[in-house]
Amino acid sequence: MSCTSVRCTSLGIYYGAIGFALLFSGIAAGKIGSVLGPESTFAFGSATSFLAALALWRSTMEAKEIHLGSEAKVDLARALWDD
Repeated sequence: MSCTSVRCTSLGIYYGAIGFALLFSGIAAGKIGSVLGPESTFAFGSATSFLAALALWRSTMEAKEIHLGSEAKVDLARALWDD
Protein backbone atom coordinates (compact mmCIF):
# COMPACT_ATOMS: atom_id res chain seq x y z
CA MET A 1 0.00 0.00 0.00
CA SER A 2 2.94 2.32 0.42
CA CYS A 3 5.77 3.28 -1.90
CA THR A 4 8.91 1.19 -1.74
CA SER A 5 10.94 4.17 -0.54
CA VAL A 6 8.83 4.63 2.62
CA ARG A 7 7.67 1.06 3.19
CA CYS A 8 9.87 0.47 6.24
CA THR A 9 8.88 3.81 7.75
CA SER A 10 5.19 3.09 7.29
CA LEU A 11 5.55 -0.37 8.82
CA GLY A 12 7.43 1.14 11.76
CA ILE A 13 4.70 3.71 12.32
CA TYR A 14 1.99 1.05 12.04
CA TYR A 15 3.58 -1.39 14.47
CA GLY A 16 4.56 1.46 16.80
CA ALA A 17 0.92 2.54 16.97
CA ILE A 18 -0.16 -1.07 17.58
CA GLY A 19 2.39 -1.42 20.37
CA PHE A 20 1.33 1.85 21.98
CA ALA A 21 -2.33 0.81 21.82
CA LEU A 22 -1.51 -2.55 23.42
CA LEU A 23 0.50 -0.88 26.17
CA PHE A 24 -2.25 1.65 26.87
CA SER A 25 -4.98 -0.99 26.84
CA GLY A 26 -3.01 -3.20 29.23
CA ILE A 27 -2.50 -0.34 31.67
CA ALA A 28 -6.16 0.69 31.42
CA ALA A 29 -7.35 -2.90 31.93
CA GLY A 30 -5.11 -3.26 34.96
CA LYS A 31 -6.42 -0.07 36.52
CA ILE A 32 -10.05 -0.94 35.82
CA GLY A 33 -9.59 -4.46 37.15
CA SER A 34 -7.85 -3.34 40.33
CA VAL A 35 -10.34 -0.56 41.10
CA LEU A 36 -13.68 -2.08 40.02
CA GLY A 37 -12.95 -5.80 39.98
CA PRO A 38 -12.01 -8.31 37.30
CA GLU A 39 -15.51 -8.65 35.84
CA SER A 40 -15.58 -4.94 35.04
CA THR A 41 -12.54 -5.41 32.81
CA PHE A 42 -14.51 -7.83 30.65
CA ALA A 43 -17.56 -5.56 30.67
CA PHE A 44 -15.40 -2.64 29.52
CA GLY A 45 -13.84 -4.81 26.81
CA SER A 46 -17.21 -5.91 25.50
CA ALA A 47 -18.54 -2.34 25.54
CA THR A 48 -15.55 -1.02 23.59
CA SER A 49 -15.81 -3.94 21.14
CA PHE A 50 -19.47 -3.09 20.55
CA LEU A 51 -18.60 0.57 19.97
CA ALA A 52 -15.85 -0.41 17.53
CA ALA A 53 -18.24 -2.68 15.61
CA LEU A 54 -20.81 0.11 15.49
CA ALA A 55 -18.22 2.59 14.20
CA LEU A 56 -17.07 0.10 11.56
CA TRP A 57 -20.65 -0.55 10.44
CA ARG A 58 -21.36 3.18 10.23
CA SER A 59 -18.21 3.89 8.22
CA THR A 60 -19.15 1.05 5.86
CA MET A 61 -22.60 2.54 5.39
CA GLU A 62 -21.13 5.99 4.72
CA ALA A 63 -18.77 4.49 2.14
CA LYS A 64 -21.72 2.80 0.42
CA GLU A 65 -23.65 6.08 0.42
CA ILE A 66 -20.76 7.91 -1.18
CA HIS A 67 -20.36 5.18 -3.76
CA LEU A 68 -24.05 4.84 -4.61
CA GLY A 69 -25.00 8.51 -4.74
CA SER A 70 -27.87 10.42 -3.19
CA GLU A 71 -30.80 8.68 -4.94
CA ALA A 72 -29.58 5.19 -4.18
CA LYS A 73 -28.88 6.25 -0.60
CA VAL A 74 -32.59 6.69 0.07
CA ASP A 75 -33.37 3.32 -1.53
CA LEU A 76 -30.65 1.63 0.50
CA ALA A 77 -31.95 3.12 3.75
CA ARG A 78 -35.48 2.00 2.93
CA ALA A 79 -34.30 -1.52 2.11
CA LEU A 80 -32.40 -1.79 5.37
CA TRP A 81 -35.13 -0.45 7.64
CA ASP A 82 -38.15 -2.02 5.93
CA ASP A 83 -36.94 -5.60 6.42
